[in-house]
Amino acid sequence: MNLASRCDYSSAVIHLRRERQSSAARYSQLRVASLLLLIAPWWLGCGDLKGPTSPVVVPGSHTITVSSFQFTPNRLEVRPGDRVTWRNAEGLHNVQADDGSFRCAEGCDREGGDGDPSAQTWSFSRAFTTAGLVPYFCEVHGAAGGSGMAGVIVVRE
Repeated sequence: MNLASRCDYSSAVIHLRRERQSSAARYSQLRVASLLLLIAPWWLGCGDLKGPTSPVVVPGSHTITVSSFQFTPNRLEVRPGDRVTWRNAEGLHNVQADDGSFRCAEGCDREGGDGDPSAQTWSFSRAFTTAGLVPYFCEVHGAAGGSGMAGVIVVRE
């Protein structure tokens, strides 16, 4: 084999090796791209590997302090399913919805408790499931319609 044919042979071998490396690299790149397409929705929070899922909404909890002739905060925005807890820190108070749907202090009327105003330290919780306004007041120091010691829960979708 002369020098020219050896160079041609070496060039051909080098060219074949590059072709094989290039094919292997393209195959590896395709595998990585396929894997990224498979896990991207899961990684971005759009679902799991089986399919998309709807967002999970975890109900929140909120506290309203009852003291000094006021509800703090007196306006509270919540989402459907959120739970609101009223806590009496001091004074003779209760909480009654303007529409009469609840009346609570040491428990709630119609729910095994007593909604009469109480000077004891008390608390009660209620979940709000329907969007809308839920105005409330203290029977001793306020009235329906936002007069005196009153507040409102705003349930937003």
